[in-house]
Amino acid sequence: MAKEITAQDLNMEHFINEKIEEIQSVVKDGMAINALSGGVDSSTVTMLGHRALGDRLKTVFIENGLMREGEAEKVAGLFKRLGVKVDVIDAKNDFFSALEGVTDPEEKREAITQTFYKDIFRHLNLNWANYDTKRSLVEKLGSLVRFTPSRLNPASSPGVGIWVM
Repeated sequence: MAKEITAQDLNMEHFINEKIEEIQSVVKDGMAINALSGGVDSSTVTMLGHRALGDRLKTVFIENGLMREGEAEKVAGLFKRLGVKVDVIDAKNDFFSALEGVTDPEEKREAITQTFYKDIFRHLNLNWANYDTKRSLVEKLGSLVRFTPSRLNPASSPGVGIWVM
């Protein structure tokens, strides 16, 4: 459980260095995959991961067709200017198929989440079972940036994650 940090207690340089060291200690000399949504949480984790791992971090943006027009290019372009290469994976048809005929909001959220995880591993040729021992890293890194009361909108994003390869 992450300790809540108040604005008065926050030493940004210390916080950043501490999180970079945490990422490096988990990933060691391996590779990692980062799913970027463009939101505050995943953007923060992306930049921390990039600072910690450099080219050993593969950052992907899953284009689900549910965002604003041009959003994927906008996010990828912004991070390119920040020195982070983002691979955009076009999975619109997968998401549209998963949502076809679904009307219940909770079922829609679940369809989006399941399609996201299925697609990210299929498009990257990964097998979730190979990373199960590292699964806690997803929650751990998600908690790195949850030092404010805000939370991700579960309908718009399945969450923040970095997977160790």
